[in-house]
Formats: sequence, C-alpha cells, structure tokens
Amino acid sequence: MLSSSAAVNGDQPPRNKMTKQSPEISILSLPFDVMLNIISRISRLYYPTLSSSLKIRSVIASPELYQTRSRLNRTESCLYVCLRYDRDPS
Repeated sequence: MLSSSAAVNGDQPPRNKMTKQSPEISILSLPFDVMLNIISRISRLYYPTLSSSLKIRSVIASPELYQTRSRLNRTESCLYVCLRYDRDPS
C-alpha cells in the first residue's frame, strides 16, 4: 500500500492551487423580479424576519408578491389577531 508523505506525517494533503473560490452573491444585489420569485417561494411565516432589509421589505409589501404566489400556487391561509394589553388594571 502506497501512501503520501503528508499522510504518513499526519499533515493535511496539499490543496489544489487551481481551485477558485466562487464569489458570494447577496439576495439584495439581485434584480427586483428575481427577488420576487425567490421570496414568493418562502412561507409567509418568515416574512417578519426577512423584512429587516428595506429592499426586501419593499418586495414583501408589493402587490406583485401575492400575484406571483398565486401563480405558483403558494398561497397560505392566515389568521390575523389583534391583542391589546392595557397597563391600567382598572
């Protein structure tokens, strides 16, 4: 059985120097219609978390989002509840 000297010494094998790291792409750098397509596939449950960015919030608030979700058959039923907490005990 043949083994490299790196494996025998317990060192890591040499990395391929030809490997390039792929650039990271942020969803915020994508065009509106691409963001709309991506966000329409995400459950509405996650929209409050996603809306921390103004650009994503504008997609979430757009009427096109509901239309896209309808076309993709990704609509969800939801129940809105308004809770009121009165600090005055009387």
